[in-house]
Amino acid sequence: MFIRLHAFFLLLGAMALGSVLHAQTKDVSDSLQLNYHIRQNDIDSYAVTNIVDKKAISLLGGNLTGLLKRNAGISFSNGALISVRGLNPRYTNVMLNGLFAPVTEQNIKAFSLGLVPGAAVQAFEVYKSGDYHNPGEWGGAVVDILSDAALSENFTQLAFGVGYQHNFTFQDFIKDEEHGSELVDFFGYGINRRDFQNDIVGREELQAMSRNEAAAEGAKLQNTWALETTTAIPNLNFGFGMGRVILKEGEMQLSTINSLSFSRVQGGIHFNRARYDGYVFDQRGNVISSTLRNYSTDAVFSIKADLALNSTWNWKIDEANTLTFGAIYSHSGENKTISRYFVNLQNNGEAYFAQYGPLEKELLLFRLSGQHEWTDFTEVSWSLGFNNSTREDADLRRVAAQSSFSIEDTPFLLIIPETSKSDIGARFGSDMLDQSYAGRVDITQQTQQDWLQFRFGGMMDYYQRDFKARVITNVKDNLTSTDLLQVLASDLPNIYQSANFGPEGYYIVDGTTPFDEYDASNLLVAVYTGGEVLFSDNWRSSLGFRYEYFNQKLNSGDVVVDNHTDSFLPYVNVNYVPSNHRMAVKFSYSRSVNRPAFRELAPFIFFDFDYRSDVQGTVDLKDAKLHNFDLAFLYEFGNNEYVSLNPFYKQIKDPIEMIYVVRSDVPLFTFQNAEQAEVSGIELEFSKFLSNNQNSLLSHLLLSANLAYIASNIDLGDDTNEVLSNRPLQGQTPWIASAGLTFFTEDKKGVFTVGYNFLGSALFTVADGVETFPRYTEPQHFLSATMAYKIGKHWGMNLGVGNILNTVFNQVADVNLNAEIDDEVDNVVQEGLRYQNFSMNVSYKF
Repeated sequence: MFIRLHAFFLLLGAMALGSVLHAQTKDVSDSLQLNYHIRQNDIDSYAVTNIVDKKAISLLGGNLTGLLKRNAGISFSNGALISVRGLNPRYTNVMLNGLFAPVTEQNIKAFSLGLVPGAAVQAFEVYKSGDYHNPGEWGGAVVDILSDAALSENFTQLAFGVGYQHNFTFQDFIKDEEHGSELVDFFGYGINRRDFQNDIVGREELQAMSRNEAAAEGAKLQNTWALETTTAIPNLNFGFGMGRVILKEGEMQLSTINSLSFSRVQGGIHFNRARYDGYVFDQRGNVISSTLRNYSTDAVFSIKADLALNSTWNWKIDEANTLTFGAIYSHSGENKTISRYFVNLQNNGEAYFAQYGPLEKELLLFRLSGQHEWTDFTEVSWSLGFNNSTREDADLRRVAAQSSFSIEDTPFLLIIPETSKSDIGARFGSDMLDQSYAGRVDITQQTQQDWLQFRFGGMMDYYQRDFKARVITNVKDNLTSTDLLQVLASDLPNIYQSANFGPEGYYIVDGTTPFDEYDASNLLVAVYTGGEVLFSDNWRSSLGFRYEYFNQKLNSGDVVVDNHTDSFLPYVNVNYVPSNHRMAVKFSYSRSVNRPAFRELAPFIFFDFDYRSDVQGTVDLKDAKLHNFDLAFLYEFGNNEYVSLNPFYKQIKDPIEMIYVVRSDVPLFTFQNAEQAEVSGIELEFSKFLSNNQNSLLSHLLLSANLAYIASNIDLGDDTNEVLSNRPLQGQTPWIASAGLTFFTEDKKGVFTVGYNFLGSALFTVADGVETFPRYTEPQHFLSATMAYKIGKHWGMNLGVGNILNTVFNQVADVNLNAEIDDEVDNVVQEGLRYQNFSMNVSYKF
């Protein structure tokens, strides 16, 4: 088995599932992983918030995901998709300077924070309760990322880093063979020249062609099926930042911050997967045995190049007027290869599957905002924004070869289908273009009485998407010559050359349907008003109301969606702050919504190679509606030391979930509304130096930790196809914890940190409990260590090691339906390893 596996790696290449662990070396300060943040202004905030300001970011360092993880109840999935309070990332709304960030993922309603360059972030706020100026769509939190370019001095900084991933760097690496300039591929660009759709006619014309005409079209395609074996080089990153005060005259100042960063990560993941059937039930309906149907071993190899540019300008006209302009450009190019060795125990068959191809994402954002003090009592702020994001799969290829392990020395032969297939002998391409235009105005009116303040404003956001996908398959028939019917797997680089398409060769079939493209739009118009009342020196409250008109349209084939909703969203915050301003007690209530994403509505079917399943939207999804209750206790000791306790409760009507369905050909992931869910929990967070005696070494040691426990229960209603009437909410994690011990050197030039993170199990997907069973992720423990040290006046060095424990991430099928992982009964259906990663960065600032 392993000899065959190695041979196939050398001949076909290997594509291992998943994406490479996000490089720790993207920014020179990424390895500075302190586990606390400065809470200044949090006590004074009316809403329940976590605030990290410019001072904190400068002190703590690190990238945006690392900074956010230090807040209670925050974790990440797929590298950079933020989850708050264990809820699915779809419940987190990300804002950039008060305006919506676009959805960047194909099958998840989420924005990837990895697309935001670190230099663009001057502060961020995590709102866990409602506030008048935040959007009404959220469930876990609203994360508002803020940027400005106010400077007190000029600076220039250069940084360079390298990284190493155990079991991949300097090892044999299987990759898509170069097609064109290697220099271009190194930087992640050039995907368009690989688009197979550029070489052939359109869908309708190809589908109307005769067999031989389709063969002639197939001969026009580039033969890009070859893979090659190389040696993985270390991960690389480079950064440049510059800040300048351009002009300063009296109160007026014009300043700018500009940055460029580039990283190239070459690594991967290994997976084992299994599928079971033949479940035997006892008289009580409990599963007492099952049969292993098939299993596979995956290897994922990925080359990912990220380039980011940021330019922010700040013009302080006078004490009353300030303008800020920001532009962010981000480009991510990835070429990933998955190789799968597959064993089918029902027919004694074995097979190799491979999927490989390039993916390119690009994001361009503009923000223009202003803050004005019109009078001593009136403040006006406004923002205008434009987002343009693209995602292109140019030539995603899928092949398979099979044999029989019951017959010795049986060669592996390529599987060449006789009809349209999306997983064998197929090429898939897609283009997604998203554009949005947004604006908002906020007015704060202070009365002559200090105890009363009014706020009101409005917001408009128009979001449109154009999506097109195409899948073609190389097929054979009874006219295909004998020597092309049975082909050795080793002939893959040559078998689909132009000469083998024709009247006695192969031809192509276009399996694209009218549902494989859609155009969609969202229009949001919101108006809101609120007030802040100071009842006494200690008691104060803010309350308000938000109205949102939302219109969502989608056209795909003969499917037309045109839904509009009116949402009436009140909020109230009540705070008690003693005179010393070191303590706060807060209560908050708000209503919010969670709306379907375009992808969740579109009937477009995408084949998910990882799970060998289709993914399809559901056009009749409804908005989820939430009631959010928060209670927060916060006490600051001083010197950035604090403790906080935050119980919360949420009620969700019509939550949107992903469900797993068994079909005759391949399983299906789709989306549904459950009837109702409840989420409750508590967050604990503290930060404390081990001694207040400045002469003690312990005064340089900071112990910080946060813990969140979340319980959820979902009522599925009487019409559910699931066996259980209630269970946890899909995607919700019950336990999240992190802890860090940080040592600051006496000269304040060095920081050493050991960090620990824990992520509890979560329901990955729901199922019917008869043919399929819910899948849960197993708990995960992560340990890291970092060092940052300033050498002399200009030089700095960072060292880091991540995933020290080499944590296994598993998925388990809950066959006894008790929402718990039972090693004796439940089946492990997936296990994976990312391995340890090491990084070193050097910076020079002048």
